[in-house]
Amino acid sequence: MAIKKISQDQLNNAKLYTSKEEFAKHIPKGGKILEIGTLAGDYAEVLIKEVKPASIDLVDVFQAYDWPDCKRFNKINHFDFVKNRFKDVKNITYHKGYSEKIMPTLNKKFDYIYIDANHDYEHCKADLINSLALLEDDGIIGFNDYIVDQDHGVDYGVIEVVCEFLDENKDWEVIGFALQENMYADIYIKRCSK
Repeated sequence: MAIKKISQDQLNNAKLYTSKEEFAKHIPKGGKILEIGTLAGDYAEVLIKEVKPASIDLVDVFQAYDWPDCKRFNKINHFDFVKNRFKDVKNITYHKGYSEKIMPTLNKKFDYIYIDANHDYEHCKADLINSLALLEDDGIIGFNDYIVDQDHGVDYGVIEVVCEFLDENKDWEVIGFALQENMYADIYIKRCSK
């Protein structure tokens, strides 16, 4: 199946950033943030520092598989590691479980939603659809790992999901693309300005 192309009109206002950390400096300050898939909380820490959000909600199963090179946490102490990391953050809420079950239960709107959980097509698409119901009208959705890759035998579907969505929703545009090491890039979209 051929991946849809993003139209030039949907790229005209896009900016290129050196990293997702650099992009975070350009997210409007003080908003509400939802991070789908936080792992160790590295990006959440950047968002807390740069955006100074009114609230930040972290969704993760908090049972990461054990990595041989991961010295910070393991499958058993993953949740405690993240909670301890943010023990002084007052406006943080943890949602332990799978995003497709948790997101429909959330009852607030967010200004920035970052999707970095299961990267296969079906899960990424479900996270996008669930995000649309939770996003403020002028909110931003970011996707991690906008790349052709395979992880544990599963093909990444992020590119296909984003391109398909933009092709079907011409009132949305790309506002940013962030480079990352080994091109594990991020892409950011929002509704077009009126």
